[in-house]
Amino acid sequence: MCRGTYDVAFQIFNSTPLGKNPSLLAFYTSTALFRLGRNEEASALIEQFLKNYPKDEGGLLSSVKAMMLAKAGKDAKRKERSSALSRSAAATLTFITRLIASPLLTLL
Repeated sequence: MCRGTYDVAFQIFNSTPLGKNPSLLAFYTSTALFRLGRNEEASALIEQFLKNYPKDEGGLLSSVKAMMLAKAGKDAKRKERSSALSRSAAATLTFITRLIASPLLTLL
């Protein structure tokens, strides 16, 4: 997973039995899903794990949830910023169009 091959990592983690450290395995599996953009699956895995192991010792799964929320917030801000830029660009275009069509411009 450190090499960025999240699809391979997910396949390995998904086929590994829970064993002695289920929270670590759930952490790595949900992180791989998150990195692959499969947020709904990662979230479902985390929720299922927390039902079975509500303590989340070490906060591993809470950290993945935090990354997911942070990314969702960034995506929302990016969309908001893009929308604001689009409105600003449209206003500038309208201004320039009116300026070009203005009779005052022909006097120069």
